[in-house]
Amino acid sequence: MFNRFRGVYMRYAAHHKPAAAVSHGLGAATRWLPFDHGTGLRFLRDALGALPAALCWYLTRGPGWKAKVKTRLGLTMDERAPPPDPQWTQQLIQALGKAAACAEGRVPIYLAHSLGGGADQHLKREIDARLAKQQSAVVLRFGGALRVQVELCRPEGRLIAAAPDLALTHHLLAPLTKRRIIYSCAVGDSDPLTLPQFMLDLAGKDAEIEIRFHDYFPVSPSYCLLDKGDQYRGPVTAARSDPAHQITRPDGNLVCLPAWQAAWRPVLKAAARLLVYSNDSHDHVVAAFPELSGRISITPHMPTWETARVTPDLTQDRMVIGVLGNIAPQKGAALICDLAHRLRAQPHMSLALIGTLDPAFKLPRSALTHGPYHPEEIAGLARRYGITCWLIPSIWPETFSFTTHEALATGLPVMSFDIGAQGDATARAPNGYPISFMADGDLPGAVLDRVRDLPCRPGQSPPERCPPRHIAYGHALPRSP
Repeated sequence: MFNRFRGVYMRYAAHHKPAAAVSHGLGAATRWLPFDHGTGLRFLRDALGALPAALCWYLTRGPGWKAKVKTRLGLTMDERAPPPDPQWTQQLIQALGKAAACAEGRVPIYLAHSLGGGADQHLKREIDARLAKQQSAVVLRFGGALRVQVELCRPEGRLIAAAPDLALTHHLLAPLTKRRIIYSCAVGDSDPLTLPQFMLDLAGKDAEIEIRFHDYFPVSPSYCLLDKGDQYRGPVTAARSDPAHQITRPDGNLVCLPAWQAAWRPVLKAAARLLVYSNDSHDHVVAAFPELSGRISITPHMPTWETARVTPDLTQDRMVIGVLGNIAPQKGAALICDLAHRLRAQPHMSLALIGTLDPAFKLPRSALTHGPYHPEEIAGLARRYGITCWLIPSIWPETFSFTTHEALATGLPVMSFDIGAQGDATARAPNGYPISFMADGDLPGAVLDRVRDLPCRPGQSPPERCPPRHIAYGHALPRSP
C-alpha cells in the first residue's frame, strides 16, 4: 500500500548505514513495507515519528481513504502534497553545489525508471564506477510515489528527494551548472510526453544530451513495439494505427503515434550521442526516424562475468528445455506456459525455468522453476537440472538480450525467434538455432518442431560440429549482406 501514498519526502542513506527508523525495521536499502491491517497502521504511525520532519504522506487510493488514514494515524495533512521542507531542500541544493564544485568535468544527470531490470543494472554499474573514482552523479527516477525521485549519489552516501512535478525538479538542479543529460529509460512516468522538452530545458544551451535505447520508448508508447494483444509486427513507423501505440495523458487527451514521435524528434536531433546496443535496434530506430541514420552509435554491452561451458549429458533419457531469465509478457510468458502444457504429452521432454515468471502466469507442476539466480551460476544450474538446450522465448525485438549471450556462452544449443538482437546473436552463433517468427502463428508448435531437429539430443551420437565461438559483447557485429 505504501506505493499508493503520495507526498514529498527526503532521507539520507549512507552506504550500509540504516535510516532514521532502523529500530522499526526500516533500513537504507529497504523498500517501504506493505500493510493492510491495524497493526500495520500502528507501525506506520511509529515509523512516521522516527522519520525526518519533511516526510509527509498523501494517499490517493480512492474515495474516503485519505480521511480514513488520517483518522487512524492521527495526522493532519493538506489534501495537496505540501512543498518540501525548506531545511531539507536547502541541504540538497548545497550538496548539489558541492558536487558540482568537486566534479571533474560535467556531472551526469540520468533519467531512469523505477522498474528494475537490465537498464537499471547497467546504470548501477556505471554509477558505482563513478563513486569508486570519488565522483558524484544525479539520478532522476520516474514512476514512483511522486513523479520524480531525485537521487544525489555521492561517495559518502546518497541524498534522496521526491518532487511532484518537473518544475520543482528543475529548480532543485539549479546548482549543477555543468551537467550532462543522459536518458536511460523513463517508462512508467505519469506524463511522458513532456519528457523530451524537459530534457531540452535541463540541457540549456551548452549541456550535452545522450539518448540510450534500452527499449523503444522514444519510438512508441508501446516501448517493446508490440501491437494490441502483445503481437510484434515489424518496425513501427508513424503510419502504424494500432491502438497500442497511443497514450492518454493525465488531462484525458489522446496522443497518437505521429504526435508522440513528433514530440521526441527535437531532443533526438539535439542529442550529441544516440546509443543502441545491436544492429537490429539501429534499424528499428532509423525506421521511425530516418533522419537519424548515420548519427547512431552501435555499442553492444560489455560482459561483466564469464559463463562456463556445459557439456550435455547424452546418457540421460530426457530432453530438458531451459528457459533463462525473468519472464514477463513481452519475454514470452504466455508462450512458455503453453509450451510447458504441451510438453506434458511428450514423455521424453520437459521444461525448466532458470529465473522467475510474471505472477499473472502459471506454469504446470510438470515444469521446474528455479527462481532468481546470478549470472555466474548459470552453468552450474544447467548441469543441476540436466538442461540439454536453451530457449529464449522473447516475442519482442530485444535491444541487446544478455540472456541470449549467456546461454550461447554455455555451448549448449540455443533457440530464439529470428527477431531483434536475440535473433541476430542466435543466427550468428554456431550453437544458435533461430526459429521463424510469425505474429499470428503457432509459436509453441514452432518451438517443438525446432527442438526435434536439434543435434546432440539425449540418446543420439553428437554430429560433427564446429566448437562454439567466443561471444563478442563489446563490438558491433558485422551486418549481413
